[in-house]
This record gives sequence, C-alpha cells and structure tokens, in this order.
Amino acid sequence: MSGPGAAEAVLREALTGVRADDPERARAVLEAAARRTDEVLAALPRPRERSTGEREHAARVLDAARAVRAAFLDVHADAVYDELTDARTRHLGLDQLVEAAAKAFPGLVPDAARMADERARAQADKEGHEIDQGILLSRVRWPWAWEGAPAVRGVERGRVRLVRESELVPSWAGACASAVVRPTPTSRPRRAAGPVPVHRRGAPAVRPGPAPGPGRARCVRPRC
Repeated sequence: MSGPGAAEAVLREALTGVRADDPERARAVLEAAARRTDEVLAALPRPRERSTGEREHAARVLDAARAVRAAFLDVHADAVYDELTDARTRHLGLDQLVEAAAKAFPGLVPDAARMADERARAQADKEGHEIDQGILLSRVRWPWAWEGAPAVRGVERGRVRLVRESELVPSWAGACASAVVRPTPTSRPRRAAGPVPVHRRGAPAVRPGPAPGPGRARCVRPRC
C-alpha cells in the first residue's frame, strides 16, 4: 500500500489490533504503527520547511498514531502500569514512568533520545512528542504510591480536609499529589513553629500539631 493516504489507512486498521485481548499482539500492532508513523515523518522535511499539503499530511498521520496509542491504553492501561511497577510494588515518578514505558512498550511514548532531540529544536520544528507522553499519563489509573499518603479532598466550612488512601479513587490527580507529598530519602518530618502568616482576611493558616507522617498538616481558620 503506497501513496499519501496509505499510512493513515494502516493506522486506522491498527485501531482494532491494539484493542486485542491478547496483550502481546496489541503490543506488536502498536510498535508497527509507531514505526510506520516514524517512516512517514522521516520522509518529510522538517516541520517549518513543509508545504501546506505536507503539514496537513503529517498532522493526519500524527493524529491517527495518537488515536492508536489512546486505544491501546483504553484497554491495557492497568496491565501497562502493573508491568512498569512490578505489580505496583515500587513507586515511579512521572519522568521515571514515561522512561520505563518507552523501554518496555516501544511506540507507546517517545524515548529519551527523541525527547532530547525535540527539546533541542526551535518551536517551529517540534513534532509535539510531549502529547504522546500526556496520552499515557492521562490514562493510567494511578494508585497512591505509599501507605498513608494524604490528599487535599476539599474545603468544608473553611477547613481543608486531609484524607487517607482508603478514601481515594485512583486518578491522575492522585499521582501528582503523591509525587508532591511523598517523602524523599533525605526528607525529615518537620513541625511548624507557629501559624503561617496570612496576607488576606479570612485566609486559612497552618497550626502546629502532632504529625503522624511527612506531608501532613492541619489547616484551620484563625478563629477555629
């Protein structure tokens, strides 16, 4: 199959293959789709030098390839995360996760060399590979990565309520919060010396109190 629309047709067919119940077959289809996308882009000039037709063709191919990645993750995201984290027994930060995914699942996200090349390019020459990383991160059902990690659930009557892992639904927001509050190897629990100064009337302050673990605080209004 050849011609400007050939790659797009192949990628449309791949949408079915990556949804296969057999994960190995789905991975093979994903890798083949990414390889075909790379061949199309490599045959074109750099983005700023492309004609209008070439830019439109590249955009259609990239969109089709991203639809394939999204379809793969819609079915296999939990299996991907389990494999990357050894059945969820080890914590991976966001950068570590996309790097591991690039090695374990060729074609799912760009590898480190491709991202380095993308960062070195002028804006007009970028292909938008960060979008491919976002597809992975937006579809993974994130668990809390360490026991007892708190999260800001919401503000109730002026109080910021911190909740435990058992009350949370796995989510992308949870991963971001977990990365923020997770203790590092060099971190130590601290206790505030007093309320944090406030700069607007009615803003909550952090008052000191027993801290059962790093990243915990009791936020109340000054009048409470």
